[in-house]
Amino acid sequence: MKHEVAIAGGGPTGMMLAGELTLAGVDVAIVERRASQELAGSRAGGLHFRGITPQHAAVRASFPG
Repeated sequence: MKHEVAIAGGGPTGMMLAGELTLAGVDVAIVERRASQELAGSRAGGLHFRGITPQHAAVRASFPG
C-alpha cells in the first residue's frame, strides 16, 4: 500500500503531525517499532508550546485551504 507521507514514530509529535496532515487531506502512514503502547518509564515530559508552534505553522503553510 502506498501513502503520500510516512511518519516514523507514533509518539505525541508524530501523532500531532499525522493529525494535521490528515486534516489537510494528505494520506498518512505512521510507523512505530513498539508492538504495544506500554512503556517501562517515561520517554518525554510532554509537548511544549515552543515545539508545537513551528510545526503547526509549517504544516498549515504547506497545505493551504
